Amino acid sequence: MTQGCDIVRDIADEPFLHIAPLIEVTQKEWDLAHEGRYSVRRFSYPSPIEGHELLALDIRVIQTIEKTALLDGSVTPIESKMNDPLRAKLSYWLGRRFARFAFPDDLEENVLSHLRSQIRDKIEAQSPSGALIRSAEGIWIKFGQSPVVKVMIVLNVAKTLKEPILGGDEKKIAQAANQLLNPIKKKADAASYQIEPEVRTPSKVNAFDLMYEYHPLDVPL
Repeated sequence: MTQGCDIVRDIADEPFLHIAPLIEVTQKEWDLAHEGRYSVRRFSYPSPIEGHELLALDIRVIQTIEKTALLDGSVTPIESKMNDPLRAKLSYWLGRRFARFAFPDDLEENVLSHLRSQIRDKIEAQSPSGALIRSAEGIWIKFGQSPVVKVMIVLNVAKTLKEPILGGDEKKIAQAANQLLNPIKKKADAASYQIEPEVRTPSKVNAFDLMYEYHPLDVPL
């Protein structure tokens, strides 16, 4: 978990490393943890290691060791085979794990917990809402003093094109967002919340929104 720059720094400045295990998981668990998109606990490893096919980084277990342990003869360095974009996603995922926003209890109970359940239930469904979830890069939430809760779904355009149900069609995508959120709207209405879906591509998301207006929703396994 220690950044490369800190690994090469002098021991006097950075004497320790933080490590986490790679564990074997099922194909379903690996898919759910793919690039950390649907999990704040596991991040799927991109390639097999010595015959172990389905590996995931388990961030629930972090150990601090002395950097000099790398010099032990029993330690064999292995190329990670992670490209720069994937490293960036891992870095962001680690930050999200340890800096998750604490939503108000009432909002969590009446809206967000239902949204997470809906996502878990629909992620494999061959339906518009299932295709939408599989195409999502992430989900962000905006709330305030008013009862309106905005749910911003940021989509990977290439993935929407690969989903036959969506085919990249904006109208179908909007309908899929409504299908996903309609069951939650009914429960939210009972608690005096109003759900407003937003579907955007990364190019349509501005820095102000991400930094000040919206908060990322973690979707654990």
